[in-house]
Amino acid sequence: MKRCPACKRVENDDTLAFCRADGTALVSDSGSVRADAGTMRFGSAPVASEVETSLLPQHATDADMSRPTALTTVLPAQRISDNELSKSKRRKAIVAITVVVIAAALAVSAYFYLLRKSRTAIESVAVLPFVNTSGDPNMEYLSDGLTESLIYNLSQLPSLRVIPRSSVFRYKGKETDPQIVSRELGARAVLEGRLRN
Repeated sequence: MKRCPACKRVENDDTLAFCRADGTALVSDSGSVRADAGTMRFGSAPVASEVETSLLPQHATDADMSRPTALTTVLPAQRISDNELSKSKRRKAIVAITVVVIAAALAVSAYFYLLRKSRTAIESVAVLPFVNTSGDPNMEYLSDGLTESLIYNLSQLPSLRVIPRSSVFRYKGKETDPQIVSRELGARAVLEGRLRN
């Protein structure tokens, strides 16, 4: 066993050459060792905001080992203030509101996506003969020509079924309900038109 002559600390490790506490060269100690050797007791001091602490005297050979004595500030125990609690509640509220807004946006997006998906495209159309409202009987050929032209041009679309001219011209000159015509002809949409002067 070795002992520090300065601080009287006993080191059980025989390979140490210097004291761990103050860096003083250790000496071999063949005497009896007390049970509390190397132990320092501190008296109970009253709690204060600043307590002065000092280091043991320095007898080190190395200049880097010296440490200055300084004041130590004892900080009061931290309390959670009402302001910090309100900040925590505000954060939780902001997170909750954000989650609700995102959920609402997703719900609206899903609604419009499903609504758009559920709407079927117009796959068939009936073009009713245009009505001549100009009062000029010579313009009748123009209203019929417009109807036939629309039927022909729409029939060129590959994904659209157009009700033929022979089926729609039976409604010429009759007041008809487009829903009834749609049901009778099996068309998803009905196109009506008027020719004015």
